[in-house]
Amino acid sequence: MLRILLILLIINSLSYPQCLEMYQNHINGQGIDVLEYAYGEDNCCDELPISFCNEGTVYYQKEDYADPTDSDNWDIISDDVALMRGNNQAIYNPITENSYISGSPSNTLWRGRPSFAYVSEYLAVGVFNIIYVPKFLPGTVGSFYSIPDQKYYDINFTSWTSGNGTGWPGGGGDGDGGGGGGGVSYWRSGPIDVSPNIISIQDISDDQGGRVYLEINRSMIDVDAHPHGIDSYTIQRFDDPNWVNLGSFGGLGEKVYYYEALTLSDSSDQHNGMTGFRVIAQNYEIDINPVSIVGYGYSIDNLAPNTPANFNFTLNQNSVQLRWDHISDSDFNYYEIDKSADPLFETDQYESIVTTNNLHSDLEYLESVTVYYRISAFDHAGNRGPYSETLIVNSSLYAHSNNYLPKEFMLHQNYPNPFNPSTAINYELPFDGIVKVSIYDAKGKLVKTLLNRHQTAGFKTLAWNSLDRNGNAVSAGLYFCRLTTNESQQSMKMVLLK
Repeated sequence: MLRILLILLIINSLSYPQCLEMYQNHINGQGIDVLEYAYGEDNCCDELPISFCNEGTVYYQKEDYADPTDSDNWDIISDDVALMRGNNQAIYNPITENSYISGSPSNTLWRGRPSFAYVSEYLAVGVFNIIYVPKFLPGTVGSFYSIPDQKYYDINFTSWTSGNGTGWPGGGGDGDGGGGGGGVSYWRSGPIDVSPNIISIQDISDDQGGRVYLEINRSMIDVDAHPHGIDSYTIQRFDDPNWVNLGSFGGLGEKVYYYEALTLSDSSDQHNGMTGFRVIAQNYEIDINPVSIVGYGYSIDNLAPNTPANFNFTLNQNSVQLRWDHISDSDFNYYEIDKSADPLFETDQYESIVTTNNLHSDLEYLESVTVYYRISAFDHAGNRGPYSETLIVNSSLYAHSNNYLPKEFMLHQNYPNPFNPSTAINYELPFDGIVKVSIYDAKGKLVKTLLNRHQTAGFKTLAWNSLDRNGNAVSAGLYFCRLTTNESQQSMKMVLLK
């Protein structure tokens, strides 16, 4: 096994310099063995991508003396651009031209280097002017820009023969001269796009939503060996009608980048939450700013709310008062109370009760009938939290049991808090007695007495609507609630907002 690993390391160490040499030759405008580079065993395209690595690379060959009017002898690029040459002709566009005249072929701009070797501008000059003379074409790389399609292509010339005539300039007419003959062959890349590419957009699991991972394929020129490369990538999110910058990171030559992006909303049963993202690659020196195709994805709230704690009840004549502690989940939406005559909640279901408060009075309870209650919480994404323990309620049994009475005297924090204009005040009485509940302002002045009478033991709730004892609305600010019995006294702070 060790010998195999050493052999693989040696092979990799030998193949990468060979790929690097070919890459440097390519960006310098020299020809390369495209077949070896793009399809050989060294995976040069994996480490050092060039235009010929792109999908759509073709090998084009026109035989010497082949009929230039036959479209089977044309390298058809699009509906508007094709390339070919005739006897004593340079390359021209047979779709719009009958022969080579001068300058770039019709509907194209040419130059004597790969599209993204140094600069991306194209000059309107012909293939002769750019590469000088045809006899020097084999072993060189040129490129052209298709004007109607707005796309770049690279051409790696492999042969050029003279065809009829004496050749130009100074050829012998034997098929190997420097004239504008009829035969040519080359590798041509597919359309070149140096933009980064969003491979996938995945939700980040086990979170409260709002975040996704963008998997980004680098720009083709984001390699260390490129003379300019990519300086940075910028991630943008589409917030209709604008693109909003989320952040940037440096171009490090990585094959794939991962970026944690924020979404506008989560996918839920009310909204699919689909969000558009794009990536901009930037080179500051030669002002290249290719933009990726827009990718779409969504985030999901994967975490359900907690279980409401201290789910309990008290009986008051023919009603059941249910009470529980508010959960602290920031994305809480509502509670759902299930009521059934079946302890397994599989049959004999009553209509479920939905509420945002932490108490509910069931006024439809029938005395001496055994019913079962359970409660769960939902968040805004539609996740249901675990069910609470099941409450068993039967008035005849309850009259002889203290299992559901509070164990200690306690004043709970009001809910909501801050509030406007009303809030609920919950407290627990382990014994019967005189109970007084009063509201005071920040200076200790009595605002209103909510209760001052005898109460039986149990779980109790009062509401304050932010009115004073004269029925006037009080101003926003800090207030205190004081609960007093014969044995104990407790206070808490409350904040009124307006």
